[in-house]
Amino acid sequence: MSQNMTLNQNQKPTGPSSWEKVVVRDRLELNLYQIQGKLYAGKAYRGHIFHLSSDNRFEGRYTQVTLSLPPSIPPSRTDTSLSNIAALLYRSQKYRLLTGRLKIDEQKSRLIYEQPDRELTAKHYEHIFDLLVDWADTVPTLSPFSGEQVMIMKPVAEANKMLRPAVRQLLKRLAHDTKTRLADRLDRLWCPRCRARFVAHQVDLSAGSALTYYGCRSCLQSKDFLVGQIIVVLDNHQEPTISKTIGKVRVNWAMIKQPFDFDAIEIGQVDDEAVERFAMQIGNDTDPLRRPRYKRLPCYISPDNRLSANSVRILQHIFGEVVRG
Repeated sequence: MSQNMTLNQNQKPTGPSSWEKVVVRDRLELNLYQIQGKLYAGKAYRGHIFHLSSDNRFEGRYTQVTLSLPPSIPPSRTDTSLSNIAALLYRSQKYRLLTGRLKIDEQKSRLIYEQPDRELTAKHYEHIFDLLVDWADTVPTLSPFSGEQVMIMKPVAEANKMLRPAVRQLLKRLAHDTKTRLADRLDRLWCPRCRARFVAHQVDLSAGSALTYYGCRSCLQSKDFLVGQIIVVLDNHQEPTISKTIGKVRVNWAMIKQPFDFDAIEIGQVDDEAVERFAMQIGNDTDPLRRPRYKRLPCYISPDNRLSANSVRILQHIFGEVVRG
């Protein structure tokens, strides 16, 4: 370790940085080096290499600790479940000594932690290294992440000033990603988990600003979806499955038996009792988005079906145009 390395004579230091001091005092085990006359330090820790530097600002000297993100991480460390994301975010609460800011430099694919230099001790650096490793092992898998993670990340950003810049960058990434992938076909996207349409969601940030991202209107997720017109099918002869053709997704009512987001109805080989049960469930649906749409939805009755006139009237009362044949 090059502890005796001196500053370039053209440099005008304001005194040694905190990490220069703890090298000697606390044996932080840093490797010192110079680039164009500026002093840096390197640190190997938990399988990662950190770079430390200091710079003078109007409000005083700041230290930055930088960790480059790997281009990929092993599959065994790519758990992006909500529980894992929550663990990452709330695990960061243990770093109470840290009063700086965590940021993500997406252009150079690195994490940066910065804090006023005068506040830093060897114990602070230990916390900084652990914090950055925790994020480095998870953040690459969050690009792009899913809208459902917003409900976990937003309160963390509000409550934790240290994590706020990084979390906001992730939220901006989500907004950009979902706009690029989903916005222009929003009216054709359907969540197979919730059987709900995709819609625009807003995330309020500070100072009255907000971000818009796109995802399932129920669970918020933005990764898994089916594309096309959603048709609910009542037919005893059809398998209780979801079937896909170009531009259409048919969902057998027997598979779900409760209201969900759909665009049309096809009635095949079912009797009056089955149709009336279906109509009763739809008629009792209180969902504020679905309820006003029902009167605009077409209902197609197979010419082979022998529904009674009363069943047809019930369908006409609930839905838009009812067509036989």
